[in-house]
Amino acid sequence: MKRGQTTIFIILGILVVLAAIGFIYLRDRLTFGGLRPTEIQVPLQAESVKQYIGTCIENILNKAITILGSQGGYIEFPSDPINTGTFSNTLTLFGNNKVTIWNYIADNNVLFNQKPIINSMESEISNYITNNLRPCLGEFNTFDGFTIKSGRILTQTDIQNKRVVTKVTFPTLIEKEDFKFQFSDFYIAKESSLRELFEIAEKLFEEEEKSHFLETRTIGMMSVYKEIPFVGETNDCVAPIWFKDQVTKDFKNILKTNIQALKVKGTNYTLTREQDKYLEIDIGTENKDALSYFMFSEIWPFELQVIPEDNGILRGYSVTEALGEARGIAESFICLSTYEFIYTVKYPVLVILNKEDLTFQFSLMSFIDRNEPRINTEEYLSFEQYDQRFCNEQISFVVDTVDENFKSLDNVEIKYKCINHLCDLGTTETGTWQGLVPLCINGEFIGNKEDYHTGKSLLSTNIPGSALLILEKLKEIELEVLIARAGSGELRPRESAHISLQEGFKEFNTNIIYPEQKTVKLIPGFYRAKINLVSPLTQELSIPEKRFTSCHRVPKPGIGAIFGFLEEKCDEIVIPSTTIDQIITGTEEFTFSISKEDLNKKKIRFYAPWHGTISDVTELANLTKQPARQPEII
Repeated sequence: MKRGQTTIFIILGILVVLAAIGFIYLRDRLTFGGLRPTEIQVPLQAESVKQYIGTCIENILNKAITILGSQGGYIEFPSDPINTGTFSNTLTLFGNNKVTIWNYIADNNVLFNQKPIINSMESEISNYITNNLRPCLGEFNTFDGFTIKSGRILTQTDIQNKRVVTKVTFPTLIEKEDFKFQFSDFYIAKESSLRELFEIAEKLFEEEEKSHFLETRTIGMMSVYKEIPFVGETNDCVAPIWFKDQVTKDFKNILKTNIQALKVKGTNYTLTREQDKYLEIDIGTENKDALSYFMFSEIWPFELQVIPEDNGILRGYSVTEALGEARGIAESFICLSTYEFIYTVKYPVLVILNKEDLTFQFSLMSFIDRNEPRINTEEYLSFEQYDQRFCNEQISFVVDTVDENFKSLDNVEIKYKCINHLCDLGTTETGTWQGLVPLCINGEFIGNKEDYHTGKSLLSTNIPGSALLILEKLKEIELEVLIARAGSGELRPRESAHISLQEGFKEFNTNIIYPEQKTVKLIPGFYRAKINLVSPLTQELSIPEKRFTSCHRVPKPGIGAIFGFLEEKCDEIVIPSTTIDQIITGTEEFTFSISKEDLNKKKIRFYAPWHGTISDVTELANLTKQPARQPEII
């Protein structure tokens, strides 16, 4: 073989070896990350000290990983900038055991992202080792005859795919008689599934932010379980009622049962029924060695607001109530009640992930806002930016107030509404108010001035800004009502017209009883109107007494209430007999528009329909079949 050929083979051999070394390096790099443990060689006399320090570091590292996993990626919890209301930024499981809520929604609707990242968790572990190494080592008192001096501790941590590696730089000088030796770097590698579990948790967080799987499943529960009155109807003359306290208790029990049935698709579990597939949450993971659990407890914070509510009672609506004086006649033939409630619900869910000997758990907050899953229209805010208490002033804002012609208005009372909190800000001068406002997402500026329609502006105050409030002048105009029947059209003695006017777009409404009120204050707009003509009866109508039984479940008296035992309690409801001397003889609903120029005229004239005296329940429907007639502005 020629020398040149030999050289080529040698070069090829070297390249093959280098490629193999590179492959092994890259494989290890991808598998384990950047920080690689290195064995430190020390003399025999220093071996016991080295092992002592290494054991302390290993024990502290193990504890740090355990605490980090149990608290949602944190050893030191982030500070809570709100610290008021039902919720805080952590969920207390029991005693002093807490876990971080990753998507914390404060009581002022500000959303805070507390999901950690790998780098922040590495820093948490490093800080924990640095702060606890010296207390673990003590003063090296167990090493008689040694003089041991140590320097500053610096810790670096790398959370890798299958392990956690930490490097502690801890300059240590050992002296004994004529022996002296110094070393500084300690490497500890702990096999751990921390990164795997965190990546599953991160995908769950992202899925909740994208699809709101907790909220959509909660709304499903509200629709299915009869214990939570949502939307429906009953064949009852008397509107059904529910007690909010009992609904809250039932709601919690329903959540507890259903939340614990959720599963992360791709983890280790078995579905007993094919129809239970809806319980799976698909985040695109495949880790059959990992276990996943979801949990809600009745003792955890829970917020429930229901509209309408009357002092803790949720009340349905009796359809026949709308017939006014004719109600007694109608209920002799048919009974129908309906109900529709609007819910705002906020509660935490604990997510537990487990693999081998490590548990990683964190909390997600479920938030239903007026029967809808929360919509993330605002950026998350970091905790360090704010320290808020409701109505505390901290964000700079300017509010300008003008009339419909954009002329400045003085002496307008300015308020800011955030959820259920109404904060007084002050009064405008020369058409402007300037100052500090509370921090809130989707709050509302409100301006009030006598003889003007309220001005409103929906604005978030997470950054400084300005608001414009337009207050329209209320114009007073004469009012006349004529009856669509033979004769003059004027109301007869003891007759009255009840008029309801609503301008939905501008949220303006007013109610009139004519002829007691012969003027009305209006603003330009498109109105929905309803007129009821009430007339005296030529002969009084007697409605006999009616009795109904209404049953509901209430806590048992005594110690049974502590354990949630219920019993059925029935109340007899009596509608006493009554005598009617007035009745609705005409009703009409219609829409009309009124302009600014119209309000400069003298009078607005409404036409009330007239059917005549109702003598039979079958005639009730005829009240709503009369032709509508538009009002005149003259």
